[in-house]
Amino acid sequence: MLKYSLMFSLLYLLRDSEYLWSVLISAFFISLTVHLWFGYKTKVWTTALGNVNKL
Repeated sequence: MLKYSLMFSLLYLLRDSEYLWSVLISAFFISLTVHLWFGYKTKVWTTALGNVNKL
């Protein structure tokens, strides 16, 4: 809840600002980088999840 409250508050404050799109694009790329980095570090793409039969 706190995360979304802060995000919507920031968007509300920046709604008429020239920095809005810069902030949104930066947040997107930062979150994408963190998502991919955690996937790499936890080997989520190289390990089977559950009882999956390989073909």
